[in-house]
Amino acid sequence: MHNNKIVNNKFLVSIITIVLNDEQNIKQTIESVLAQDYDLIEYIIIDGASKDGTLDIIQKYNDRIDVFVSERDYGIYDAINKGLLRANGVLIGLIHSGDYYEPDAVSCAVNAFIKTNADVIYGNIRFIEDWQITRALKGNHKSLKNQMSIFHPSTFVSRLCYQKYGLYDTKYKLAADYDFFLKIFLEGVK
Repeated sequence: MHNNKIVNNKFLVSIITIVLNDEQNIKQTIESVLAQDYDLIEYIIIDGASKDGTLDIIQKYNDRIDVFVSERDYGIYDAINKGLLRANGVLIGLIHSGDYYEPDAVSCAVNAFIKTNADVIYGNIRFIEDWQITRALKGNHKSLKNQMSIFHPSTFVSRLCYQKYGLYDTKYKLAADYDFFLKIFLEGVK
């Protein structure tokens, strides 16, 4: 068990990657987490029992992954919940296979968390295809009543928030993240 206290503006951050049969993209995702300029990261990978070469790629990074589970799950939110139940960090980020972080993503989230004392930290995302930005979206929690307006790959949530409000509701196949973020927004979570 890791220490959950903030010492000299440093604390453990858990990063969770979920994956199923994505040998084409998992390496980029893993390397973006391992290349972060913030050094107190607990990296958790939850694989849904991949049948392609995904597991072989993950095994190459075995010594730098803190928790690795490969077993059948019941969808992405079940997989995310498995990771959340294993996370020890003060702050938790979700970066799915195929997505990646900029090298300072975690340190920016940590700095914002300390500065604002908010339970949810989020940023903007860019979509890149063929090495070109095809579109960029700005997060805006004030629009959550109308639409999913913050994005998983650029959102970090305090572990205390998950402990207080629960995990993702697996009855939703596509919108459990929206359900969770709307619920905590309506509860007044900062």
